[in-house]
Amino acid sequence: TPENTHRNGPRMNNPTPLRVLVVDDINTVWDVIIGYFREAGEHLGVMAEVRGAPSVEELEALIDEGERFDVTLVDFGLGAGRPSGLSALEALNRDGAGGHVAIHADMENNDSRLLLAYAAFRWFPKTVALIPKTVSVEGATYEERAEKFVRSIIAIHEGHAPEPDRAASLRKPFHDFDDHFGKLFTKSEDFPNFKLMQRFNSFPEAAKAGNWSEGKLRNWGTEVLTRLDPFLRQASENSTATELPVKPIIVVEGSKTNRPAQVISRFARSQSLFFDDPAVERHFNA
Repeated sequence: TPENTHRNGPRMNNPTPLRVLVVDDINTVWDVIIGYFREAGEHLGVMAEVRGAPSVEELEALIDEGERFDVTLVDFGLGAGRPSGLSALEALNRDGAGGHVAIHADMENNDSRLLLAYAAFRWFPKTVALIPKTVSVEGATYEERAEKFVRSIIAIHEGHAPEPDRAASLRKPFHDFDDHFGKLFTKSEDFPNFKLMQRFNSFPEAAKAGNWSEGKLRNWGTEVLTRLDPFLRQASENSTATELPVKPIIVVEGSKTNRPAQVISRFARSQSLFFDDPAVERHFNA
């Protein structure tokens, strides 16, 4: 391939290796990234020291030891029953130990990351980019895929997202009336009610378990749907750019009065990575 047909875009001439941290519970991801830098780094004028942290606990241990990084890549899922990438972002934003941060995750056919993605860019200003784990370049060689990935890291190190900017629609919009993610949690009862509805698909059961007023919970459910529907429509419209799928919420047959509870319950369960993350609880209890 001629030199300039695909070798264009950001490059560096930096003799000091970039310190790249990969927060991912699958260590083969670290190996892939090391391979990409070996393949394309020298040509692009950038070498890298790549380290891995498979959990939030190990990330925090690195930070406590005084380790600092130029670029950090964070996966959303860090193992069943463990804090998600949001807790990692919380730790990295606390003192800037991770430099510029990007979400590096599998998005295809996985709608469980929807709320995580919005929170990553709304709550943590050091998050600059969303890049998929699979570097897809149609018909590309391994060398070209490696180069595309390394150029993305260069852009992130410079503080901006590589093209295409998949996170553009995830950042806070200029006008508040377009902030449908923010509107989901405008009331103090929103987060605890969503958490409660993860466990139940009817308001009477949920109210009894939470020792709350069934009428108030039902009224909340009817009202919150008027905020949830616009959020899901907006997320669906943006799904081509973000690669975050938005699947329709299908409820079982039943009375119309119980439909809001079923919709809310299924949505909350589908987003359990978000609702069960301790960083999210800390955010809403702050």
